[in-house]
Amino acid sequence: MKKLLKMLYWFILVFSWEKSFRKNPIIGNYWLNKAGLHVMRLMVAHGLFQFRLWLLSPLLAKTDRQAFKDTGLILKHNFLPEAEFTALKQELTAYKGPIRETLEGDTLTQRVFLTQESLVPLPLFYQKSGTGSPDALLLLKKPFAAVLHRKPEIP
Repeated sequence: MKKLLKMLYWFILVFSWEKSFRKNPIIGNYWLNKAGLHVMRLMVAHGLFQFRLWLLSPLLAKTDRQAFKDTGLILKHNFLPEAEFTALKQELTAYKGPIRETLEGDTLTQRVFLTQESLVPLPLFYQKSGTGSPDALLLLKKPFAAVLHRKPEIP
């Protein structure tokens, strides 16, 4: 009975975010993957991602949707005036909380996860990350990561 419950549990995990080929003998099964289980899971995940993008697409401008489709990201050049950008960059650079780093190849990604409590010493960032933003890109008031980049203006 215990083994049957484990098998049922592992089967249910096939339709979840479970990724471990070692922990789940169904996901890691050589013959099932040879028969297309892994490919099917990838296609379903891709379909769900596309569905989520479709649901969110009305919140973005057409140019932003096209940019994301073409490059996989949305970059807003000179989104803030220079003085505000400089003040925001100084505020975030001085932040002394935990930073999570991921190294992939020669790319180092640093993420700072922010909660309501950790935003208290970051008043400018808190103000700029609120739902009062005219742009749907900054709708989230939940923990999220911020990337600061300023493209020089070409005269």
